[in-house]
Amino acid sequence: MALQETPGARIKASDILLLGQVPGAFQVARTIEIVELSGMLDDDRIPATVNWFDTKITDLPGPMQEELRLWFGVMRHGSTTPTRRRPRNEGTIRMKLSRALPALHRWAGQHTPLREISKDDVLAVLPASRTPRVGAVQGLRSIFTVLKEHKLVFTNPTARISVGSPTPTIPLPLDLDVLRNAIHSSNPARAALASLQAFHALRPRQLRQLQLTDLLNGRLHLDGRVIPLAPEVRTRLAAWLEYGCE
Repeated sequence: MALQETPGARIKASDILLLGQVPGAFQVARTIEIVELSGMLDDDRIPATVNWFDTKITDLPGPMQEELRLWFGVMRHGSTTPTRRRPRNEGTIRMKLSRALPALHRWAGQHTPLREISKDDVLAVLPASRTPRVGAVQGLRSIFTVLKEHKLVFTNPTARISVGSPTPTIPLPLDLDVLRNAIHSSNPARAALASLQAFHALRPRQLRQLQLTDLLNGRLHLDGRVIPLAPEVRTRLAAWLEYGCE
C-alpha cells in the first residue's frame, strides 16, 4: 500500500515482488494470490513463455519476427475473427516453435519475410529421419496456417506436404516391483498418485493439476472425460484425503 501513488488503486505484482527482497519479508507468492483473490491485483509480470519466445526469435530478421509475433499472439490468446481459434497451452506453443526453429534459422540468411517461402524451400530444410521430419512440418504448418488466415502470406507452402506419421516407438519395460512398492507405500500421497497412474494411466501433468473438485462420487472428471475409478484407487484417494484433514 505504501508504494501506491493512488490510494485504492490495484496493486502491481511487480511491487509485491520487490518487497520479497526485504530480509524477513512475507511470502510473496501467497501475498500475490491473496491480492488476486480480492480483485486488487494488477498482474504486470511478463509470463515466462513470452520471455522464452523473445529469446528464441531474437536473431531472426525483423519482418520474420513480426510474423512470428502475430502467430504467437493468436496461439496464446486465440482469435475471435474468422477463422476463430481457441488459445493453446504453453507446452503446445513451445513445441510447435521449437520444431520450426531450425528451418526458420536456415531461411533467415536468404529470406526476410516468410511470404517468400515456397514449397521447395520447405522441402529443402526438412530433416531426413521421419520423426523429426513430421515434427518440423507440424511446427511450420501451424505458423503458415495462422499467417495465411491473417493474409500475411499468399499461400501455405506446407499445405500439400505429406510426411506420414512419426516412427513408432516400443514402450520401455516397467519395473513392477517399483510400481507395487509405490502403490502399497505407507505415504498416502505416493500410494494415491501411483494407483491413479497404474490403473488409469494419468500423465504427470494431469496428476500435478488435480483438484479436489475433479473427484465426485467415485469418478474423476478430467479433460472433458468422466473416469469411473477402480476400487483400489478410491480406497487410496480416501486415505490420502483423510490424512490431509488430520
